[in-house]
Amino acid sequence: MSQERYKNLVNFYRKVTSNPSSTPILISGDASFRKFYRVPEGIIMDAPPTTEKNHEFVKIANALNAAQILAPKILATDYEQGFLLVSDLGDEVFAKVTNACKDSQARVALYKEAINLVVKFVDIQVDDLPIYDAEFIAREDNICLDYYFQAKNYVLK
Repeated sequence: MSQERYKNLVNFYRKVTSNPSSTPILISGDASFRKFYRVPEGIIMDAPPTTEKNHEFVKIANALNAAQILAPKILATDYEQGFLLVSDLGDEVFAKVTNACKDSQARVALYKEAINLVVKFVDIQVDDLPIYDAEFIAREDNICLDYYFQAKNYVLK
């Protein structure tokens, strides 16, 4: 991230916080152009509007929350610059929680709950989202190959 972009991110944060002395701390990125910064109010997503679908992200997050599925709550947005302040869902990941289960019944219960959540997705309506075509799915598959399997040194046959 350029120093100019980070300065703009901090200015966005200063406008939306009641804690202007706090500094956003980089916590991670992903296989996109997004970066994530932790602040006392939540997470600031740096999601450049030229590469990321921020309006769609907000629509989906709002639909998931309305369906009572845990998703980031949208606290503030600057679509023009590509900055979003969202609630912090924490650091726990499903794999870590299930692997920590000593009791196989507890692990099975977590997987059943996850499957039930996936089933709830079918009924969620989000208007005006683009259709995923074969080209899009192929591009996403390649991202998985490039960023996950290669990073884990998995060999695909």
